Amino acid sequence: MIKNVLRLSNSHYPVVFICLLTCWISGALGGDLSAKSGTLLKGTKSASTGLAVECLWQFDGFISDIEFISSDVGFLSAGHRLYKTTDGGASWVPILASDTEGFGDIEFLNDQLGLLGASNSVLKTTDGGKTWNLILGEPASVSLLDENIYYATDGRLRRTTDGGKTWTTLIDDRTQRIYSIQSVGSSSFAWWFSNNTSDASGLFKSTDNWATYTNTLIKDDLFQTPVIGSMAFTDENTGYAAGKFGLLKSVDGGATWKKIEEARGTTKICLASNVFYLHSWDWPSDIKRVESGGSVVKKLAIPDANYPMGVQAMHFFDDQNGIMAMAIRNPYPDFGTVLYRTTNGGTDWTLIPVAPAIGVSTNACLGSVQDFFATEIRAGEYEWQVTGGTIQGASTENHVKVKWLDAANAAIHLKVTNPNCTVNLDLPVSVNADTPQVTVTGSSALCNGETTAISISSSLPATFQWVATLASGEVEGQQDGIGNTINQTLETPSAGTVRYSITTAQCNSDSVHFDVAVHPMPLVEISQDDDDLIANCSNCTPAFIQWSFEDEPISAADGGNAPRLPATRNGVYSVTVKDDIDCEGSAQGSFIITAIEETLSSGRISVYPIPVTASSFKIHVENNYRGAVEYSIMSTEGMALIKGAATKDAADFTTDVKIDTLPEGFYILKITLGEQHDVARIIRLKQ
Repeated sequence: MIKNVLRLSNSHYPVVFICLLTCWISGALGGDLSAKSGTLLKGTKSASTGLAVECLWQFDGFISDIEFISSDVGFLSAGHRLYKTTDGGASWVPILASDTEGFGDIEFLNDQLGLLGASNSVLKTTDGGKTWNLILGEPASVSLLDENIYYATDGRLRRTTDGGKTWTTLIDDRTQRIYSIQSVGSSSFAWWFSNNTSDASGLFKSTDNWATYTNTLIKDDLFQTPVIGSMAFTDENTGYAAGKFGLLKSVDGGATWKKIEEARGTTKICLASNVFYLHSWDWPSDIKRVESGGSVVKKLAIPDANYPMGVQAMHFFDDQNGIMAMAIRNPYPDFGTVLYRTTNGGTDWTLIPVAPAIGVSTNACLGSVQDFFATEIRAGEYEWQVTGGTIQGASTENHVKVKWLDAANAAIHLKVTNPNCTVNLDLPVSVNADTPQVTVTGSSALCNGETTAISISSSLPATFQWVATLASGEVEGQQDGIGNTINQTLETPSAGTVRYSITTAQCNSDSVHFDVAVHPMPLVEISQDDDDLIANCSNCTPAFIQWSFEDEPISAADGGNAPRLPATRNGVYSVTVKDDIDCEGSAQGSFIITAIEETLSSGRISVYPIPVTASSFKIHVENNYRGAVEYSIMSTEGMALIKGAATKDAADFTTDVKIDTLPEGFYILKITLGEQHDVARIIRLKQ
């Protein structure tokens, strides 16, 4: 599912942004990135611990976003954790953690490709959330249009067209801070909030992929400029904007707006199938179901248990089934967050009892330190214990570092309590004691400029880091990440060796070297020694030679595979030379072997006198051919200088060719008789 919208929180105004089938709120975030990607490990709850209302587990702080990529698989960002569910929201396991940075906006294009906006960065996953890589070192909310085109808003509107490698700023207006972007058909909308006043919001609109755009100040039918907290367009003309002063509707693509519903507090929009929901963060909170394009508005009941304070985020699978994150104060006055589910369009809400869980960052390796992190529980107390290793640092935080010393008996134990609940989690851990054996296969010799596939494999799961270093000591390229194939183009100015250094980043890392001998392309020239042509390679020892005349290969019997070719005809010769790994070079040229006196298949042709010291020479043809005799005199570079023709109407034929305008030098004469032609060398000397 594509949510064609960007969202960003603001430190002055609690804002929720718009998505297809999803709504959320983000608070101001801060801190440095220190994220750890996780693998799911589940524990066992003690039998004596129930999850009745009296025992109420709460997420600590606020939930920023809820995103589902299927009816079962979804993600939830809350504080310094990213959680994942595989059972439709019944349970949530932390898969990504940071000591300092908060996680916010979640966007997925499909079940593999997703983005995560954080307080100081944007992270990307291509494996469904198993691993995350940094693509933007600045805080931003994000949106994906396809596998390569993403948008980011950090007050500015930015875009990448290469999957996050490079970014271009589309709009950077210091007085107007952009919060979200949505694409509908051929139109794109980005709404903004004024940096200079708290009473103005507006809309950037583009119909040509942001090559040009318009900017409109949002006013309702009473010419008021309301503060907009969220916006959504259902088609290119119909849009809705919600804020502290009510719900507005536009039917002309955002040019004009009319108030259609009063609202209380900071109101947000959540689109669902054929309907949408309004909900407010401010207390007392409202939830309204809006139908029939805004003509029917139904106020829904809010669960009144546990001292509800406001709706933080919503996700609807369709117009009936959805999940809501509600801030509560139980016990008063601190905030926590719980989840509710509805199956009847918000008429009734049922508490989802979410228990603590553990995430783990890496594969366990003997002698290495492994990170574990738990669900951030409001008023939670943590007590970690370990078997087969030692805890590095504190054992009473919601995360812990463990150094493994025993591969046979490794386990992690966690006791989590809050004022009314206790749960014990026991997780056996598989510790790898073996050093991974890394093997590299691929061509160990390449021609300059060729591309080769170098395959890297490990006997244990591992990430790889490789660096290619030229013989000169310069680094040709480097790459970090998970994978077992490297495709590298080697372009070196001369022969040398490229050394690939491959290191596994997990489990008693192994390091190997793989050397690739890079051969330069052969530099070939042709020289002439009387009637012999010689193939010369200045930077190689030829392993294979093939001569050709007028693009036709010369047989081995006629010397076509030897360095020295006994030439028998005048014309264009070429030679191809390969070295011992088939690096190939070639050369060609026009060569005169004799003053031609050659016998054709139907008679004899000759040119005289050679050299030419007068102002002309003669062409004599003696055969049965009748018709045009065409001739062309060219420079040795192939440029035509003189052309002419005569008619042959007898067996014995002679014609005179004038060359009085030619300076002294060597020239090529091409003679054509119908389908037959031959070449001669002309030497011009002046008396």
